[in-house]
Amino acid sequence: LDAQLAADAFQSPPPPTAIEQAVTDYIAFLRVEGRARRTIVRYQCELSNLRDFLKSLHVTRLSQITPTHFDKFRAHCKGMGHGPRTLWHESVVVKQWFKWCHRRRLVAENTIADYKITKPVLEPREGPSLEQINQVLEIAPNLRKLELATLAFTGMRSGELQRLRFEDVDLKQGWIKIVSREGAETKTR
Repeated sequence: LDAQLAADAFQSPPPPTAIEQAVTDYIAFLRVEGRARRTIVRYQCELSNLRDFLKSLHVTRLSQITPTHFDKFRAHCKGMGHGPRTLWHESVVVKQWFKWCHRRRLVAENTIADYKITKPVLEPREGPSLEQINQVLEIAPNLRKLELATLAFTGMRSGELQRLRFEDVDLKQGWIKIVSREGAETKTR
């Protein structure tokens, strides 16, 4: 006992932290880190779903969360019709959040640190056929035809098209450069 006291082996447990406060603090952290608005909105939604689900089980503090609760949450999400990739993403977000909580000493133990989640195999999806693209272009307003054709034939994201500048387009060489700029970042930067 003397040796353990000398080695400071007995530390007081972290104060009980409400799940709701931990979610709020994590979202604030993501904003400070400069995460994209869309990412923050998605994480907020996913963690709010977790918070509400746990509340229905009368689990309101971080220290109460167990791997079994995580099992039940994932089963609940699957029962709500979430696909394999969505379920995987939600699980990753929860694990990241809980890891952050542990690093901030909001919880003494990361009880889901060893929880294994399997990333689903990405199944390639076909894009629209040339016939389908032409059908869309036929009925599109004239002001939108160029935009829709550019998206269809380059594969760029709509946000990338919105941030395109004249200097990004080289009509002589046939190139369009996708550039992430400060204040106009692309999804993957």
